[in-house]
Amino acid sequence: MALTTQVVKARRPGEGDDARLVARAALVQANIDANKGLQPIVFGDGVGKDEPIAIVGYGPSLKHTWEQLRDYRYIWTVSGAHDFLLERGIVPTYHTDVDWQPHKPDFIKQPHPDVQYRMCNGIHPTYTEKLRPFRLTMFEPMDMSPRFYKPSLQYPRVPKAGNAGQQAALLAKQDGWQYQHWFGFDHCYEYDGRSAQKSSIAQAVTHAGPHAGSKKWDLIYVKTHDAGRTYETSHELLTAAKLLMYLIAGHSLNVKVIGDSLFKDLSGT
Repeated sequence: MALTTQVVKARRPGEGDDARLVARAALVQANIDANKGLQPIVFGDGVGKDEPIAIVGYGPSLKHTWEQLRDYRYIWTVSGAHDFLLERGIVPTYHTDVDWQPHKPDFIKQPHPDVQYRMCNGIHPTYTEKLRPFRLTMFEPMDMSPRFYKPSLQYPRVPKAGNAGQQAALLAKQDGWQYQHWFGFDHCYEYDGRSAQKSSIAQAVTHAGPHAGSKKWDLIYVKTHDAGRTYETSHELLTAAKLLMYLIAGHSLNVKVIGDSLFKDLSGT
């Protein structure tokens, strides 16, 4: 889909990116080393099932689409979508996280005994301890750079994705699910059905509810010619959307995107 992009505020690349990457890798490696001896993930739940599984991200469109999830028997959440759905009486089947940071356990206020927590072995050990009494299994991304990481080789190795939503989609494909319906995969700020109206980045909403560690990126406007809509987004979100489209093609994912969003228009699904 053709795009028109207007940069409202340019973003300067950060300095010292390599040093930060090395420092972060050391923290991730410490998590990997601590998360040994747990149950490995077992794949195959979706084999033979023709119905779609809902992969649920935490984009702002989820506020307008979540009730449709009552019609799904199988739901895979990431990020704040776990608590968002539980608070509305919908119990996810699976939940996945890949983030190494110590604040991530706060995303789950109270784990649910019926949810299968399928987690990356790079998550923080406090997250692991929080989920240990529940249905916790582990996987390991297979293409972590050997320059930075030493794999544990204790868990099934799966293709690595850029974020938790993408990782859940790849895990679901490996789990045997042929059809996926994606909720809350927006890659833009909240869309109100009109041209961009917000006066500043401070008014832009990137999630369906409160979200610890949210970042305020510089604002750009993107117009999708085919749909004729203008979205507020950022270079980071737009880049992630393009990478996600490559992931769909590269892994032959059969996807339908639910809800008005930049990513729905870009992907044409």
